[in-house]
Amino acid sequence: MATVRLFFTFLMFGIAWFTMIAVIYFVYHESKLPAAVESKRAIMEIGVRESLTGDFEDISKDDTSKDAKPRGANKEIYSGDEDEDMLELDDTITRYGPGENGQPVRLYGEKEEEGKAKWGLHNYNVVVSGIISLQRTLKDVRDERCMGLSYQRYDLPTASVIIAFHNEAWTVLIRMVYSIYNRTPEDLLQEIILVDDASDEEELCNKLEHIPRKVRSKVRQVHTTRRLGVVKAQMEGAKVAIGDVVVFMDSKCEVHRQWLEPLLGLIHHDQSVLVSPVIDRIHPDTFEYQSSPLSFGIFTWDLGFKWSPLSKADLAERRQKAKPYRSPAVSSSVFAISRQYLSNLGGLDVGMEDLKASQSAAMEMSMKVWMCGGTVRVAPCSRVGQIMTAPPKSALVDLDETAERRNRVRIAEAWMDEYAKHFYTVLPLAANSFYGNISSQLQLRNRLQCHHFNWYLNNVFPSLLATSHDRLIAWGQCSNKGSSLCLDTLSADEGKPLGIAKCQSTSNTQGVDTCIVILEYQQKD
Repeated sequence: MATVRLFFTFLMFGIAWFTMIAVIYFVYHESKLPAAVESKRAIMEIGVRESLTGDFEDISKDDTSKDAKPRGANKEIYSGDEDEDMLELDDTITRYGPGENGQPVRLYGEKEEEGKAKWGLHNYNVVVSGIISLQRTLKDVRDERCMGLSYQRYDLPTASVIIAFHNEAWTVLIRMVYSIYNRTPEDLLQEIILVDDASDEEELCNKLEHIPRKVRSKVRQVHTTRRLGVVKAQMEGAKVAIGDVVVFMDSKCEVHRQWLEPLLGLIHHDQSVLVSPVIDRIHPDTFEYQSSPLSFGIFTWDLGFKWSPLSKADLAERRQKAKPYRSPAVSSSVFAISRQYLSNLGGLDVGMEDLKASQSAAMEMSMKVWMCGGTVRVAPCSRVGQIMTAPPKSALVDLDETAERRNRVRIAEAWMDEYAKHFYTVLPLAANSFYGNISSQLQLRNRLQCHHFNWYLNNVFPSLLATSHDRLIAWGQCSNKGSSLCLDTLSADEGKPLGIAKCQSTSNTQGVDTCIVILEYQQKD
C-alpha cells in the first residue's frame, strides 16, 4: 500500500512540474505573438492605410536584409533620399487593399464628388488612382498554355521601353514604371526612357526629379523644351535608346507578368517583325483590369483604327493557342520593333502634326512594315493593360477640320496608291488638305522596293478590299428622312446589334461601316 502511495506522490509531483514548465513556455511565447500578428495585419492593410490617409508608412524600416520579403508599403516616394521597398510582385499571392488583383475601386460620398470634379484633368479618375497601391497585383488573364511557357533569356535581345507623356498624373505614370520594373527580368530590361514632352505641372516636374533610387538605374529621362507631340517625342526617345529592341508604350499602362518575353522572342527569330501584345482594358473610373479577347488590328477606309475580335472560326483554326498571329495593323498603345529595323524603315513619321497623332503613326508603321518586306503580329501570351479614356470634348469636332485628318491624308498619299480614292470618298474635304512633305516616304518605297497597296489588300487585308466602294451599290448613312434618325453602331464592337441615333454628318459611327453589312445582305437576297 505504501508503494502505491509513493508512486502516486511522484506522479502528482511530475504532473505539477510539467504543468508549471508548460505555463512558463506559453506565457513567454504569447508575449511574442501580438507583435508578429500585428506586423502581418499591417502588411495586409497597408494598401488601405496608405491610400485613404495619404501618408505612406514604412513598416519595414529596420529590415534591410536582402533576402527579407518586401512588405508591400510605399514609403514617401518623392524624397529620393532613401531606397523604396520595391515589391517582388507575385501575382499568385493574395494581397489585400484597394485595386489589388486588378479589382475595381468605387468611391462614395465626398471622395466620389472629388473624383468627378478632377475627372477633366486627365479624363480618368485620379482620386481612385491615388487610392490604389503604386505596386498592385494583377490577376493572370493569360491562356493556360501561355503560363507553362519558358524562355531562354540568354538568347533574347534587350529592350528599351519608351514612354512619352505630357502632364500625366504622377500615380498613373509611376505605377506604370513600377509594373515594368517589377515584372520584367533585369537582364532583358535595358532601360525605361521617360520622354517628358514639356510638362508644365509643377508637382509632376518636381516628382520626376526624385525617382526612387532602386529604379533610378533603369530609368532615363529626356525633357523637351517645347511641345513636340507624341510621335516626335517618341522618336527623341528612340534616338538615345541603346536596347536591341524599342518598345513604344502609351503612358497609361500596366504590364502583366511575362509581358516582354513573348515580344522579344518573336523579334529574336524574325528581325523584320512589328509585334503588339494583347491590349487589355483598365477602366478609367474604377481602374478595374479587364481582359480583352484576341483581336486583329484593322482599319476602315477613313483610316480609323479599331480592334476586331477573332471570329469563332479563326479561334477554332488556331491549334497552337499561344502562337502569335498576323494582324493588318497595331494600335499605338504598345508595340515593339527591332531598333535597327526601325532605323532602316526611317522611324515613325515625324511629319504627323497633331499632338495626339500616335495612332496615325502606328497605322503608317504597320503598312510600311507589311509593304516593305516585314510582318505585323500580335503575341497572345503578352498582356498589357491600358486606361481606355474617351477623347476629350475638344477632340469631338469635325474630322475634316482637325490635324488628325491631315495625318491620315499623309498615309493615303504615301502608301495607298490609287486606292486613296476610297479614302477621299469617305472624307471628301480631305482632298483639299495640306499634308506636308512625304518625299522621304516615297523615296523609302523606291529604295526598299516596297509592294503596291493592292498587294497589301490581297495578301494582308482582303476584307477591306471587299468593302471598296467600286464593289458596293451604295455607301454612306442609312437614314429615315421623316425622323432624321440614322443607323448607328453606337461604338459597339463588331457583331453587336446596330442602334439608332440622331443623324450627324460628322459621326464616325454612322458612315460606311454601318451600312455595308446591310447592303451586302440585300445583295444576297
